[in-house]
Amino acid sequence: MRKVGVSMFDLSSKYYDVIYSFKDYEQEAQQVRQYIRRQGKDYRTLLDVACGTAEHAFFLKQHYTIDGIDLNPEFVSIAKSKNPDGHYSVGRHDPFSLGPEI
Repeated sequence: MRKVGVSMFDLSSKYYDVIYSFKDYEQEAQQVRQYIRRQGKDYRTLLDVACGTAEHAFFLKQHYTIDGIDLNPEFVSIAKSKNPDGHYSVGRHDPFSLGPEI
């Protein structure tokens, strides 16, 4: 029986990176860097909302300090291992609050 509130991502956490291995995270991270540069400011930090397993952070961490938030505790654990210098937390981002809502 499936628990209420369980998503496919909760059920596939340990396989997430394999399932999405077709994605070119390095190229996507490059696009993020290009977008940030076009803003004309010297940003040093990023907040990755719905960070997943931090594949983008893996490629961006040499350029920025990256923190992340995700609903899935297993994703947050994996993200911390990929980017130990970042601060990752389990929670939900509420754009109308000052921080994560847990």
